[in-house]
Amino acid sequence: AILISLILERSFRSFQEYRQFTWFDTLTDRIKKWCDERQWQGPTIISLIMVGPLLAVVLINSLLDGVMLGLFSLLFSTAVLFLCLGPQDLDKQVETFLTAWDDEDEETARSAAKELLGETPPESLNELQQQLIERILVAASERVLSPIIWFTVFAMLGSGPLGVVLYRLSCHLHERVEGQTDAFAKAVNRFYAILAWSPAL
Repeated sequence: AILISLILERSFRSFQEYRQFTWFDTLTDRIKKWCDERQWQGPTIISLIMVGPLLAVVLINSLLDGVMLGLFSLLFSTAVLFLCLGPQDLDKQVETFLTAWDDEDEETARSAAKELLGETPPESLNELQQQLIERILVAASERVLSPIIWFTVFAMLGSGPLGVVLYRLSCHLHERVEGQTDAFAKAVNRFYAILAWSPAL
C-alpha cells in the first residue's frame, strides 16, 4: 500500500485535487457549535469530531478484511493513504521556487516562498534560505513521512488506514486553528504535537 501510494503520488499529480477536507470542516463546525452551546471544553470536542470518521474507517476496513484474499482491503488502504498524503505537492512547490530563483524571477520566487512558508518571506536572503530549509523539512515530515509512519504503526495493530486518517485530520485541525488561543485551539495543538512528536524522533 505504501509503495503504490508513493508511485501514485509521483506519477498522477492530477489526483491530488481529490484531497479535499471540506466535509470535515463542515463536520467540525457543526460539532463545535453544538458543544459550545453546552460549554463543553476542547478535548471533548476533539473526541466527538474524530469519532465518526475513525469509526467509519474501522468499519470499512473490517468489512473488507479477507475479501478476495485481502485485495479490497489493500485497495482501500492504498486509497486512504494516498488521500492522506500532502495535501499539497512539496516537490512541485520547491521546484517552482528553485526554477524562478535560477531564472532571477524574484516576484515568482517570493510568491512560491510565501506559499511554502505560509507567510510573507523575509527580505534577507540568508534568513529566507534558513526559513525555507526549516519549512521544507517540517513539510516533508507532515506530508509524507509522518503519515507513512502512523500508517505502518497502526497496520501492525490491524488497521493502517486508521492511523493515517487520525494523523491527517489532526494536521487539518491544527492548520484551521492556527493563530487562535481558545481552549479548543489549545487542545488541538496539544493533540497534534503528540502525534507529530513520535515521527520527528
